[in-house]
Amino acid sequence: MSRFIFCLIAFLMVCNAHATKYCVVKSCNAGYYATSSVTSGATGKVYYTKCERCPGLPSASGGTQYGTTSVGKNMQSACTMPAGVSLKDSTGTYTFTSNCKY
Repeated sequence: MSRFIFCLIAFLMVCNAHATKYCVVKSCNAGYYATSSVTSGATGKVYYTKCERCPGLPSASGGTQYGTTSVGKNMQSACTMPAGVSLKDSTGTYTFTSNCKY
């Protein structure tokens, strides 16, 4: 009996040693885009393992104005700096007159 229990424990340890676990989400929040994903072998569904915030630029009012996206985007090129945002850099202050994609 003790030999059976030992073999069962050893088997479970070997099986679990090869399992890869991810923290996944179905989609990234608005203002973020997916940079890494895994596909479920069982269902073929794609799950995202890393979401990154859209890039930002210096705001005219101080701080950082980050780009926006709708929920579920998976490329940085989906990020947009919205029209009407005022930004500031070493050359001066400027305002986007239309949405500007990265």
